[in-house]
Amino acid sequence: MKKGFIIAATVLIVIGAVLFVFAFRETGYDLKKLDATEYETNTYTLNEDYSSIKIKTYEADVVFTPSENGQTKVVLLESKKEKYDVLVENNTLTITAKDTREWYDHISFFSVKQAIVTVSIPLKAYNSLDISSGTGDVVLTNNFSTHTGKIKVSTGDINIKNIDAKSLDLSVSTGTINCKNVNCNEDIVSIVSTGQTNFTNTVCRTLKSKGSTGDIKLKNVVAKDCFSIKRSTGEVYFDNCDANEIEVKTSTGDVSGTLKTEKVFITKTSTGTVNVPKTISGGKCEITTSTGDIIIDIAK
Repeated sequence: MKKGFIIAATVLIVIGAVLFVFAFRETGYDLKKLDATEYETNTYTLNEDYSSIKIKTYEADVVFTPSENGQTKVVLLESKKEKYDVLVENNTLTITAKDTREWYDHISFFSVKQAIVTVSIPLKAYNSLDISSGTGDVVLTNNFSTHTGKIKVSTGDINIKNIDAKSLDLSVSTGTINCKNVNCNEDIVSIVSTGQTNFTNTVCRTLKSKGSTGDIKLKNVVAKDCFSIKRSTGEVYFDNCDANEIEVKTSTGDVSGTLKTEKVFITKTSTGTVNVPKTISGGKCEITTSTGDIIIDIAK
């Protein structure tokens, strides 16, 4: 009986593959013609003042650009079954997806297009930024300034560049966090389940990073107080970085790189090589790994 089910399943898979090939050939090998999702572009121009931004999407990329004339403009490339409310209320620019899809609309082997929310805003200091995205990237650049920033993505990347913030809270389930040229007065928190984390030219009070699977690379990152980095599976790499105190814990992965100033090193590894400077001044640098090498040097 079990063998019969396996044979039947195999036959169905083969039939499905054959039908797909025939359909693909009939379109002239144009993937766009196989994508049944209908998209349209809508533009909203807002003249109201606001000091905070809140965005919730399900499948769209969110991209911020500077406003050319000081007005706020939101351009939506949106699916006809996933529309958006765009308005200013309670001193907050609110962009919220309304998902009207049925369960069968979620069944798709691929999508050629990607819904996009493009937000053009004046370059000024904002009180808060709150972005929640299901499947999509978040791109935030161009001298953006916010008091608090919270970005949460399920499947997608977070790309941040040239911003000032009092605090940042970044979270992805499956994706990459990229931060470059970031000045944060207080804490930066980054959490990943599966994905890479990269910080470059970043200043903050504390940098706290947790991850299940994925490397973290820090280049020219300075924390006034501490680094706190924890990984289950992944490597930790420092390139000319520094903090008053450093704590790194990883189960599987190497910890390596260079620091700006001397530290008092406390290291522990179950199976791995330890090679750190024998310095006796500076803040504490405690590194623990189960399977991995610990190789740290002081930059000259």
